[in-house]
Parts: sequence; C-alpha cells; structure tokens
Amino acid sequence: MRIATAGGEQIVSAAFAIDAGGRAAPLARQIGARRRVSDRLVCSWVHGFACPMRRGSGFTVVEAVEDGWWYTAPLPDGSRVLAFLTDADLPAARIAHNTACLIDSTVTAPEIRAILRESEFVPISGGFTAAHSSVLKPCGASAWLAVGDASTSFDPLSSQGLLHALFSGVAVAEAAHSCLAGDSDAVPRYRRLMNSIYQAYRRRLDFYSSETRWPYAPFWQRRRGLH
Repeated sequence: MRIATAGGEQIVSAAFAIDAGGRAAPLARQIGARRRVSDRLVCSWVHGFACPMRRGSGFTVVEAVEDGWWYTAPLPDGSRVLAFLTDADLPAARIAHNTACLIDSTVTAPEIRAILRESEFVPISGGFTAAHSSVLKPCGASAWLAVGDASTSFDPLSSQGLLHALFSGVAVAEAAHSCLAGDSDAVPRYRRLMNSIYQAYRRRLDFYSSETRWPYAPFWQRRRGLH
C-alpha cells in the first residue's frame, strides 16, 4: 500500500490492516467499502474562555430548539465548549457556519444563553463537522477491519462515540489477532458484532420522540421516523 508522508510517498506492507481513520474510513473506501448514512446531522462548535464557577458549572447542558439542539459543557482547563446540531439542508445550518451568528442564535435556547452570559463566555476557535449516524458496509474482509467511527458513527446525543471507540478497539485487536492465528470466523464474527451494535443503537434513537413541542418542524419530524 502506498501512503503519503512528510518525507514523500512510502510503500507499506502488512498481513492485516485496521482502518481507524474516523468517518472518512480512508483505507476501507479505497478497498471498496461504502458508508450508509442515516441522516444529515451536522455540528457547529465553538471553544472559548469561561468563568468556571458561574451558572452551569460542572454540568453538561443539552437544550432542544425548533431546528435542532444545543450543547454546552465545561472543560477541565476551565474553558467551555458550545455546539449546535441541526440538519445540513435546513436554513439553520447556514447560520451555524458563522461563529458570531452561532452565538447570537442562542437566543432561541434561553438556558444555554444564560450560561454563556453568566460565565462570561469568550469564543476562541470553532469549526463545523459531520455528526450523522452511519455504518460502513462492509466493515471488514479477510485482511482488514474498520474500528471506531470508521466502522460505525453515532448521533452525539446518544453519547455512544467514546464507548464505541474503546470497545471496538479491544474487539478489533482480538479479531485481528485471531485472524492471524488462523481463526477463519474472526472477521465475520467482528462484522456481526458491529452490526448488532448498530442495530441496537438504531432502536435507541426513539429518545428523540420525547420532544413534542415542534410537531411540524422538519428536524423533529425526521427523528420521529428513525426508530
């Protein structure tokens, strides 16, 4: 396999490969795997300075709005992160691309806005990223496997990303070891495990149905059809 490095292109060979490249799954996509996306969720986020001893101190806060949901949490260094999640095709996604507009838009989320105001939040940096649910098909074959977000990615509201990264990391190491030791079922077994995780996750998406304030808003209508 050819890879690009700071010193130029290098040729690497291995008996087994693990794709830990996140949602992009660069190795798996080169081999021919394709990602099946279940929704259009995107996330705009801002990191900044904040007083750690004011409103919201020590708590992660999630607040639903008509076009999606907001998230804010304090970080160990005393700073704070703010994020807004909506669908890529909704007008709210265009607003979210601009950091200043993003903070101004918290007017629709009174609890989040109060936390930012009372903690004297000052933005430093921000970004925009995909946050959709998706699964890689296939997530492995005879000499390779995908792990973490490369195999399966989750809606951040489920809080499954970090758990999946750790669990699948252990599982993929065991599968690779078993495969190299001659276990012909190691890769199919791993694929079945990843599929069962994704199916269980899909069943859990009904937590979106508990929000009923905006029955005709596209964002929430779509979520009611997910479970």
